[in-house]
Amino acid sequence: MGFVIVKTDFQRGGAGDLVDYIKYDGKAGKERVPVRDPSGRDLDDADLERFVERSKENGIERHFIVSPDPDAQLRSKDLDRGTRRLLSDWQSDRPSVSYVYAIHDGGEKPHVHTAVTGQERDLRMDRTDIEEFREQARDAFREAERLPAKERESVQQREQVSEPDRTPERDHGE
Repeated sequence: MGFVIVKTDFQRGGAGDLVDYIKYDGKAGKERVPVRDPSGRDLDDADLERFVERSKENGIERHFIVSPDPDAQLRSKDLDRGTRRLLSDWQSDRPSVSYVYAIHDGGEKPHVHTAVTGQERDLRMDRTDIEEFREQARDAFREAERLPAKERESVQQREQVSEPDRTPERDHGE
């Protein structure tokens, strides 16, 4: 994979505004997108409120934006798997960390927003930590890009047959 851009920031307070922000894909006409937990399950509003309440208890949040190389032509499922792989590895030695994420693939540059909460010691990152995270992101998304385009198409067709889209119908009138 040519590159993966990772942007991150961290702020005091609960993650309510951040969760509200990642729920909508601005490039797709402000359409609401699923927010998922580490297992890839779509969360409902009650689940999201529980996450926000935990973030208020922790008093701190971190926001990651991960943008894989657009030339890799990764699909939403690739972004989903890569994100879960990346955050699962990163979270493994940070016991207080929990996260939710949303895929924004409505524009030319698909990317993923992740809201992370936990204790401050687990969320602090210096430049070296951020560079290591970027390298981990490249590794996490590299697997899907290794497949030739024709093979990715074949895999996508098989997945559509064997793995129906689990995104429920949404009321876009919100």
